Amino acid sequence: MKIKFNDVSLINNYKQLFEKDYLIHANVEFLEGNTYLIKGENSKYFIGKLIMGFIEPTFGSIDIGNYQLKRNRYQKHILDLRRNIAYLPFDYESKFNYKQVNNIFKEALYNYNYMVQKDNELVENIINKTGCYLDYKSEILNNLNSIQRYKLYLASLLIYNPQIIILEKVINDDKIISFLNHLAHDEDKIVIFIGNYKMPVDKTYVINKSQIAEV
Repeated sequence: MKIKFNDVSLINNYKQLFEKDYLIHANVEFLEGNTYLIKGENSKYFIGKLIMGFIEPTFGSIDIGNYQLKRNRYQKHILDLRRNIAYLPFDYESKFNYKQVNNIFKEALYNYNYMVQKDNELVENIINKTGCYLDYKSEILNNLNSIQRYKLYLASLLIYNPQIIILEKVINDDKIISFLNHLAHDEDKIVIFIGNYKMPVDKTYVINKSQIAEV
């Protein structure tokens, strides 16, 4: 499942008084088995929302596997597409409105229709791989620090084995970075980091003056 931006432009308030360009004629590809970094202007934070189908491109189209996202085109199976994407937005902490950690994973399993017989084993496995190390059945969210919350949220996204992973916030944790690289290079996932980070990836794109280019 690759991602291809076909001459994509994103323009806010198009043909109105306060028109603003966020992306202009973007032609980029994200291929399986690779890690990517998107940095530069704040327009970069629209990339994940475009791939998720939360917003539509003003012009052009986005091909994701057998799906095509474009303006005013109804995507019948958009939820099936989103189940294949782990999207961690920059403001992910605003989503922590539960008292028990266990509810985060219950919500993840429910939202993505993950049909498994051994839920507990699955959750414990992904917690270990992300270095979360929580007693997820009894821990209270208010007792967690910011790093634990990040690992918890990431673990809840990865639990359903998505093909595309988009992270708008990255923490400096060797175990997590190593695991994400393993998912990309050994399990043929697409991993996209978004932010002005310094990190080794297979390909880096920079957005400057609303145009995206490889560096």
